[in-house]
Amino acid sequence: MRYEDIFATAKELGIDGVEIVHFDGPLNMDVTAEIIEAASKTGLLPSAVCGSYRHWIGDFDTNRRLDAVKGICTSLVYVQEMGAQGHIAPAAFGMFSRRLPPFQPPREKAEDEDALIDYPEIG
Repeated sequence: MRYEDIFATAKELGIDGVEIVHFDGPLNMDVTAEIIEAASKTGLLPSAVCGSYRHWIGDFDTNRRLDAVKGICTSLVYVQEMGAQGHIAPAAFGMFSRRLPPFQPPREKAEDEDALIDYPEIG
């Protein structure tokens, strides 16, 4: 479904804003332009963006975690440009369960906290 259709449907339903769900990697200029145009045609604002990055910021693999952080940093520029109020980025610790083997997480709780607050400079 196109963003124009999504915004039009939201307007018809009397919804005040649209949460953008974008799972095709980081936002880019083309997608952002499409969202801005749809918002302009309907008078609705994008309320927030969910997705717009690959992997998870809580990923146990450092390279994938950093790729998620980089994608979010890229997308935040476009989130601001489209006038959305924020970006939703769940840590997604659901990748592991203490109820299933091996029953022990790949890292300790303190390491989880460090991973979530460690946002290295992204070039």
